Amino acid sequence: MSATEDLERVLERVTPTWLLETVREMAASSRVARESGVSLPDLIAALVQGADLGGGATLWRAQLRIKDAIAETAAMVPELCFIEADS
Repeated sequence: MSATEDLERVLERVTPTWLLETVREMAASSRVARESGVSLPDLIAALVQGADLGGGATLWRAQLRIKDAIAETAAMVPELCFIEADS
């Protein structure tokens, strides 16, 4: 499977149900997540699960598409709030 195909497969998994369940599971298992929220890198890792998204610029573009998909999906779920932050 190509990096593009893997990315499309990953993006198909970003649904309101998946996102809400994943955030709830992560928050339940981590004191830090309960206090300050679930981090985007943790969500991406849970979503990607070892899929080959390429490297270098290809990987960066894939991660940006995933971030955008998560932000858009979070906006559909009243219980969630996506806060973009620099760290």
